[in-house]
Amino acid sequence: MNFEYPTYLIGLWALLPLILLFVLDYRWRIGRFLRLGHIVSLHRTLGLFPKYVLIVRYAIRLLVLTALVFVLARPKGGITDSPRTKTRTQLVFCLDASRSMLAEDLQPNRLSRAKQAISAVLKRLKGDQVALIVFAGSAHIQLPMTNDYGAATMFLDAVSTDYPSVQGTSISAALKEAIKTLPEQSEAEPALILMSDGEDHEGDLPPVLNELKRRGIRVFAMSIGSQVAAPIPNNGSYLTDAQGKLVFTRPNEDMLARIATETNGLFVKGNDPSTALNKVMAEIDRLKKSTSLSAETSIGREELFLPFLWFAFALLCLDLVFVSQWEKWLRKWSIFG
Repeated sequence: MNFEYPTYLIGLWALLPLILLFVLDYRWRIGRFLRLGHIVSLHRTLGLFPKYVLIVRYAIRLLVLTALVFVLARPKGGITDSPRTKTRTQLVFCLDASRSMLAEDLQPNRLSRAKQAISAVLKRLKGDQVALIVFAGSAHIQLPMTNDYGAATMFLDAVSTDYPSVQGTSISAALKEAIKTLPEQSEAEPALILMSDGEDHEGDLPPVLNELKRRGIRVFAMSIGSQVAAPIPNNGSYLTDAQGKLVFTRPNEDMLARIATETNGLFVKGNDPSTALNKVMAEIDRLKKSTSLSAETSIGREELFLPFLWFAFALLCLDLVFVSQWEKWLRKWSIFG
């Protein structure tokens, strides 16, 4: 039997003064009683415990302390291998907040429909952690990793196209921020949900995709919007180019599909964001069950402190319930005459 060090030695050293304290307390109490007369006579007149009952009670309490010392020492048995599974997920939502997300090919617009879909998922989550990255020409962490879904909903509601300081669409910036949000080592399965129209104006994807593959982070990409080209609202009118022509936007499904494929994730068309996100969540749940690290095992030693804990509990019950009735039983049996 092995003990964790130094708790075992500390516990033993703590037990010695306790034993000495009990012995001195016992001798002091008995000494006081014996000054008044014989212990049996004192029992008859004062209703005190007889001497040997007091000794038994002190012995029980010392055994309780000894058992608790062994509990603190945490004795361990042989080496055990147990499967380690990931039962939780760390979800990072990367939400595009560029001006093209105001296109009204989805009612009321792409951004609002994407936010509604995320909000519906947050209401169903249990135990999983979530983070929110908002991006346009730059990206920032709107909400760090948390399991406070109420706070997540509040931060989600605050997302708008007015907040990003740099306009445009930089998917690579969003993915970089998502990588920073996810810890290197975690008991939870990481999943990155990218919701964008895919109109990337910054070409820095290959290094980011390599880092995602190295970390084993899957990207589940959703193209927000229909395949019908739509104008971009701009201050009560529509966005135009330098020649005064309307600027139209259409989801870039090829880019989003490439990101999902290279990271072993999933691409879903988001002409109905709620339905698309439900498909993504179903796939994440399926992958979480199938890749639950059943092949990996955690190596440790078998914990043996539980019998000592139950032993201490039983002795406490004996002291509180059984020993307290001894005086009545002794009187009933007329042991003291």
